[in-house]
Amino acid sequence: WPGNGSALDLVGRQFGILCNGASFSAGKVASAFRLDGNDYILVPAQTNYNVGTNSSGFTIEFWTKPDSLLASGVLGWAGGVRVERNSVGGTGNVLRFFVTSGGTNFVQSTSIWPNANSLVWTHVALTYDRSLGQARIYVNGILNVATTVGTNVLTTASDFYLGQAPGSPGVFLGQLDEISLYCRPLNPQEVYEVFAPGSAGKC
Repeated sequence: WPGNGSALDLVGRQFGILCNGASFSAGKVASAFRLDGNDYILVPAQTNYNVGTNSSGFTIEFWTKPDSLLASGVLGWAGGVRVERNSVGGTGNVLRFFVTSGGTNFVQSTSIWPNANSLVWTHVALTYDRSLGQARIYVNGILNVATTVGTNVLTTASDFYLGQAPGSPGVFLGQLDEISLYCRPLNPQEVYEVFAPGSAGKC
């Protein structure tokens, strides 16, 4: 979902639904989704979005520019795999990637947005390797943290949301750009190669 004036998925050719006034503005790569803390994009469930069933694992990657230090949902599947901003030290400064159920079910980044000066465009890649039962968070092309979360993966068969994550508190305030799903865990070099072109984009 490049967010270039529509909610079209360029690969699957399916349209998301702009809800509660979700719009577009200048982004990291051309334009991006603009979310004001009340709106979101709903993407109805599709077989090719059900990446959690892949035998090797999956990847979610995107550019984000928060406009506040508030904790909130960011994106994810209803009742399933999701990404949220969480507060450590009083602000929504870290990311949590919820992947599995039972035991240790998420991986949490170190501080990414500690203050207002840090609210800049940031590339995030979230990978899950089923063979290792391991989830990883990459920030700006570099591995930030890896955690063993097991293999009982939450659903990715439900509706997919951008700007919120059902099950997480709050709605995202800021911009999301170039959101992509992959049916395997990208390796560190691949993650860096997606990040490195910056405003030129992936293709």
